[in-house]
This record gives sequence, structure tokens and C-alpha cells, in this order.
Amino acid sequence: MINQTSRNYTLDILRAFAAFIVVVFHLNEPIPHIDNWYRNIVKLGWLGVPIFFVISGYCIMMSAFKTSNSKEFILKRFFRIFPPYWASLIIVLLAAVLQKIITGYNSVNFIPTNLQEILANISLLTKPFSKIETINWVYWSLTYEWFFYMVIGIVLLLPYRFWMLALSMFTLISIFIPISDSGFFFFFNHWPTFSLGLAVYAFHFLKGKERLSYFFALAVLSIYGLVTNFALKGQLEYAYVSIFTFVLIVVSPYISISQNIFTRLGDYSYAVYLLHVPIGIYLFGKLKTPFIQENIGWNILYDLLNYSLCCIISYFFFRYIELPSMKMGKRFSKSNLKTQITIS
Repeated sequence: MINQTSRNYTLDILRAFAAFIVVVFHLNEPIPHIDNWYRNIVKLGWLGVPIFFVISGYCIMMSAFKTSNSKEFILKRFFRIFPPYWASLIIVLLAAVLQKIITGYNSVNFIPTNLQEILANISLLTKPFSKIETINWVYWSLTYEWFFYMVIGIVLLLPYRFWMLALSMFTLISIFIPISDSGFFFFFNHWPTFSLGLAVYAFHFLKGKERLSYFFALAVLSIYGLVTNFALKGQLEYAYVSIFTFVLIVVSPYISISQNIFTRLGDYSYAVYLLHVPIGIYLFGKLKTPFIQENIGWNILYDLLNYSLCCIISYFFFRYIELPSMKMGKRFSKSNLKTQITIS
């Protein structure tokens, strides 16, 4: 069995890579497409999303099996996601104000104008859960993540022996029951991607007959769901990237990687994901002149410098917002556990 307490640096590198390709994808999306090899490659950067979802399924199960109860799990995930998310909302609004002052207009995706829109953006109940737009293009995936966590939290209410069975049933439902792209059950659209991470967890950490049974069941169902679902959408590359990520994580404990600059970038991947649009596009997007856009070398240099700036700012964001938020989540969950023990 794999040691669940040891750090898997392959995951950090995958996170860093996924964040990088999403950043360069978005940096080139708002400008007219030019048919050259670089722009054609970065056009595929949206495929960083399935990498994140598969990793999330794997890591969230590790977190779930380490928690004492559903409430503790949800508290930890809440503090991991929401305080940094709220801080990034402020940064987006500041970027909009600065852009308005400097240029006379702002290119922010959407500015809430009423209480319902404000509350939806604060609570991540925007698209695809509702019809309300997000203030930042990338936030849609966070809504998926939060609903994935809520499903895990519900499963943790069951006796331990039923956890993997219940999750397998969710995977089965996501494949055979047609689900709308919006509404309460929207998250089933990407559940097979998340479920591939659950399959890897079963392979690495479960014991006895359950290990291979749940691994093969979850893997087969997830891959079937991915291929059939994204073939209909004409996005089979999404399924291929998900499966490749799944294979890499399966073999990752047997890959010898020590901590390095790329693994450290994995720590900042959430911050990079949250901040690259307001920093790289809303604030500095206009610096990407037609000359830079049309010249491959200058385009690559611009993207690398912009990405580097996002990483530097993300380091401080991680240190002063994410880390304190995670520590607060641990304190709240421990306080909740002590209260339960005292009452009982």
C-alpha cells in the first residue's frame, strides 16, 4: 500500500502544468486568432481543467478519509476554497476600477448589479448552477469543485463501509441519466473526470477485495462516461487528457521526483488560477499590441513574462491568504470536533 502521509510531487508538477496551460490559453483568447504553431498549441490550454478535476478527485478522497466526520470535511474544504476566492473577487473589482480609470472602460466579464447577482457570485452559485454570469471567466470550474465537495460531504454521512459504493453509484448515475448543463445536477457532466481520481484513490489506498473491485468499477465507468459524453460534444481530447492524467497518477508513487521549482509552482496553482485573468488580461492585456500578437517570439516572451508576474503575485497570495485560510479551517474543524466530544 502507498503511504498516504508522504507527499506526491508528481501531483504538484501536474497542477503547475495545468495552471500554466490555462494561463497561456486565456492570455491569447481575447485577441484575434492567428494561424501559427504557437497560437494553435495554446488554443488547447483549456485542457488544464480535466487535469485539475482528476487530481481533485484523488486528493479530496485522501482528505475525506482523514477527517472524522462530514462537518469537519466541509469546514476544511470551505476554508480552502472560499476565503481565497473572495480575496480574488476583490482583486477583480480593483482591476476593473483601475482599468476604468486608465482606459475609460473595463473589460471585466460581468459586474453584478443587484443583490441576487452579488450573493450568487459570493456563494459560487453562478453559472453553470444558475443563469447568473461569473465575474471572472475561470470561476465556473470552482462551482463544479464546490458541488463535488458537497457530494463527498453527503457520502461521509453514511457508514464508512458504504462510502465507495455510494460514490460508484454517483458515477453510474452520471453516465446513464441525461443531465442538463445547468441546474442543480449540472455537476454530473464532469463527475466522470472527478471519479477517475476516486478510482486512483481506491487503487492506492484501499485494501483487500475492495481495492481492485472499486478501482476497476470506477475506472471503467468513468472512462466510458468520458468517451461517450465528450464524443457527443466533439471534445474527445478532453477524455484523452483525463485518461492520461489518470494513468500518470496511478504510476506517480513509483516515479522518483524530489522537491524543485516546478513542485513549488504546484503550491501556487490555485492562486495562479484565480488571479491570472484580472492581472494578465484585465490589467495588462492592452500591452499585447498587434506587433506582439503577430510575432511568435514576442508573443511567447510576453506570455512567459505575464505568467511569471502572476506566479510572483500568487506566491504572496498563497502565503498571506491561502495558508492562513487553511490553518483557520483546521482550527475550526478541531474546535468542532472537541465540541462534539464534550457534548457526547
